Amino acid sequence: MGEEVKEATAVLEAALPEVPAVAVCTDEAPIVPVTEAVAETVAETVAPVVEAVVETVETVQETVQEAVQPVVEAVEPVVEDVVPVVEAVVPVVEAVVPVVEAVVPVVEAVVPVVEAVVDAIPEAVVEAVADVKEAVTEAVADVTEAVVELSALLVEAVTTPEVVAEEVVAPPPLPVFDTFAPCETLGEVAPAPVETLGEVAPAPVEVLVVEPPVPLPVAVKDPIPAFADLGSLAGSVLNAPFNIGALSLDFSLGTKSISSYGASLSMATRGKALTSALESSHAVWGHDFKMRFTSERVLENSLSMKDVLLPGLNLALNSDFAPDTGNFNLGLTSTFSNDLATVGIAAINNGSSVEASAVLHKSGWLAGILSNVDPKSPGNLAASFALGYKGADFQAMTHLTPNKSFSAQIYQKLASGAESGIEVVAANGAKPSLALAHKLALGESSTLAVKVDNSSLVSLSLSKALRPGVLLNVCGAVNATNVAAGPNDFGIGIVVEA
Repeated sequence: MGEEVKEATAVLEAALPEVPAVAVCTDEAPIVPVTEAVAETVAETVAPVVEAVVETVETVQETVQEAVQPVVEAVEPVVEDVVPVVEAVVPVVEAVVPVVEAVVPVVEAVVPVVEAVVDAIPEAVVEAVADVKEAVTEAVADVTEAVVELSALLVEAVTTPEVVAEEVVAPPPLPVFDTFAPCETLGEVAPAPVETLGEVAPAPVEVLVVEPPVPLPVAVKDPIPAFADLGSLAGSVLNAPFNIGALSLDFSLGTKSISSYGASLSMATRGKALTSALESSHAVWGHDFKMRFTSERVLENSLSMKDVLLPGLNLALNSDFAPDTGNFNLGLTSTFSNDLATVGIAAINNGSSVEASAVLHKSGWLAGILSNVDPKSPGNLAASFALGYKGADFQAMTHLTPNKSFSAQIYQKLASGAESGIEVVAANGAKPSLALAHKLALGESSTLAVKVDNSSLVSLSLSKALRPGVLLNVCGAVNATNVAAGPNDFGIGIVVEA
């Protein structure tokens, strides 16, 4: 745009000399009229210039409009967004102004106080630091002198054997104690260096090592047993060690994962009956899942879940399936246990039989009841009762069954580690039976168990760990009063865990 204006100016300057002079109108001289030739010449000369200026102005106007239009379009939405913000800020500014006006006098009043404090602080701090520095310097000097004197006396006593211990006079109390006691150490004051007094080896310093106290073992409460487990401690002495009448092999294999596998093989010493089973155990979403397949071609499954919905509530789903016959049995067992009682409900044989049990505990005493209910005939109830006492090393339990049979078990653990068990069983129309058993450890890997009953049958069991994970159990029973009459039998069992 500037170049076009310059061109128009140059054209005007070139045309002006060609215009004839025009007389100036004055009062004394008359007005000389302009001729038509001069007017036409001026018009022709000025016309191109005017046209060029008009075109230049239009071009500049169009260029400015084109350049400004995008800016206007871009600014319009911003202006629309800014307007509400400005409108919202205006009341805030109006509200802040009085606060600022009120704060200004406070600031003006505080400024002199701050300046006075700032002026006073350095002088007070310098004086306090100077006093502390002087006191520390004097104390360190006194300590250094006392240490040097004490060291000289010690060296003299060590190097001169003739010096009597009584002649060594204790140095006077250190001045530092009189100055600062009972104050704590003032900051991190480095002790004054002490010169080495000859080649005297420092005396060994015994470091007292304080061992942490050994925590006392926390007594763990035994859970309240279920009804079926009452008297199990006596059974572990009377029945578990004796595998009479069978030759058995039990094998279990544990893997790096949570799964485990096992197999069992058993043959009766009389009748040569052979039974076997394969089983496996797995962890499914934190629950135990077991499968077992027997030689009778029966598949048994069990899923156990602990702490379902609330702590202490356990559920177990059991099933038996025979592929040959198509028989399928389903059972559900649930137990709930806490510090007062253990309650259990079990539905077996596809719900054809329901069993409910409860065991109560109070101060070592246990009382339990077991009831069987047939859903088809609810009136036929059969209940068993149990009552006993359980201590740390002693347990006595009594049972009363629906057919009026009575049994009692007593368990005792001796101070030597040996265990004893007694069982008495009395039923209608039968001779009462009495059995006594004793189990003791012969060593770290051997256990001997002996049992005698009132029918003169003596049973003996010896368990021996052949190697880690391999256990051999040999047992036998003989009629002590009449060996020939019998019944005499034996049993051998091998347990392998890998």
